[in-house]
Amino acid sequence: MHSALLIDEILRLVFSFASETGPSTLAVAARCCKAWRDPALDFLWNRLSCFKPFVLLFSGGSVVNGEFVLPSYLPEQDLSRFNFYAGRIKHAGNRYELRVCFGAEAMALFHFHHKSIVLPNLSSVHISVSRCPPILIPFYFSSNLSKIDVDLGFKASSSSTDDMLCTYFTQVAESCRGLRHLSLRGHASERLNDIISRLSSLHSISLKLGATLLPKTLKAIMDFPRLSELEVHAGHIESYDVNDKQEDCTVFTSLRKLHIRAQSTLIEDILRHIPLNTLQNIHLELDDPSPCTTFWNACFASIANKSAETLQHLSLEHHFEIVEPSLSIPLDAAQPSNASTTTIVTTASPAASHMTFQVVETLRVLKHLHHFSCDITLPPILNDKDIERMVVWWPQLQHFELGSSLPTEELQVSQRPQMTPGCLHFFASQLSQLRKLILPLTIDDDTNLSTNTLQLEKANELQSLTIAQLSTTTPNDVARYLHTLFPSLKSLEGPCDDSDIWTGTIDALRNFAC
Repeated sequence: MHSALLIDEILRLVFSFASETGPSTLAVAARCCKAWRDPALDFLWNRLSCFKPFVLLFSGGSVVNGEFVLPSYLPEQDLSRFNFYAGRIKHAGNRYELRVCFGAEAMALFHFHHKSIVLPNLSSVHISVSRCPPILIPFYFSSNLSKIDVDLGFKASSSSTDDMLCTYFTQVAESCRGLRHLSLRGHASERLNDIISRLSSLHSISLKLGATLLPKTLKAIMDFPRLSELEVHAGHIESYDVNDKQEDCTVFTSLRKLHIRAQSTLIEDILRHIPLNTLQNIHLELDDPSPCTTFWNACFASIANKSAETLQHLSLEHHFEIVEPSLSIPLDAAQPSNASTTTIVTTASPAASHMTFQVVETLRVLKHLHHFSCDITLPPILNDKDIERMVVWWPQLQHFELGSSLPTEELQVSQRPQMTPGCLHFFASQLSQLRKLILPLTIDDDTNLSTNTLQLEKANELQSLTIAQLSTTTPNDVARYLHTLFPSLKSLEGPCDDSDIWTGTIDALRNFAC
């Protein structure tokens, strides 16, 4: 054996690569020699995705018809064997559904205060409540936890499960001083909401709890002093449910990354109260039932006022069902001539609710923006001239997205984006750092594919382009045009990109890139 393989740092580096290929190599290495045993076992037991290996450590432990069985009596040597492996586990989860049948003595071991069976070095856990019997929840506790991810399920838990979960998180709140990250999704009880509100040392929170997220919980989280990342679904919460702040008060004093699904009034109110120039990443999902341009106006104004010097990532989403256009129906068309001629008007169409260039222009102050995506049901009304002006605002842009779907038939012509493939030249000539571009464009036989007059002011590194439609009889000409604009382009994507037109264009593009 080479002496280098007796150096612990080198050996662990080798085993770190071996761990990526599966457990078999590490199992063999652990049996090879004493020098290799502990490092190999550390990697082999570092991540536990199923409870089964521990059951088989105990005498009489077995798995029968998918049920995990432990006998009533557990010898001392079995507990010693358990502890020999337990200290190596850093990450634990329950990928598979568990059913257990434990004797009284074994059940007593699964308790938060039982020191012989605790996983002392456990740092992160993933618990799927629907797959985990309540008795096993304490198994995933350690005072060294830094990250907890719990899938609660979207049905109300039984009282025994909720009691155990709340006891678990109460113990976490009392003992886990190093807890930094919490992720919860599903149905949360009011008691669990109260416990979450007390975890004020958290640095990162993801709460996808639907309507079971209580306004008072969100209100408490706003004051967490160390919170730097937040993902929250709060579409059911009104602004007045959480806003009792003075105008000059601040919330989320340490927040750097915000991903929020909520009504625009709540979003705007939160953005208005955050500190100046702290946010670096914002992802907004509007949960308003219908569009209104003034909502974007207010949100964009708050973003521009509060994050002009720091924001690097901005993503916008708003999806809803488009209402049929307004119709005026004279009643006399369906009633006798002596009936009233009052007119009935159906629900109005959101014709004036698009995001216009004037609205987007508010964001021009975000000089450090690297990522801009706008994926909304009513696409922004932008033309080539607007694009020419926009690309100058954000010289460091690496990702630009306006969606890749063609406008629906419900939209009138005046409501549709006016961009043409000619706008690609502005991206190619102005944004040298752009890597990914997604636009609702159609390239067809009417597109001017002449490359004779194309002159790029800067070299660009675009690698991925997604468009809405490709309809051409000259795939080779399209590929030549795109390669001239974007010499580093490797990926052309869109709907039906496995059709003959797409594959022909993609193949030609690859040939030009060679």
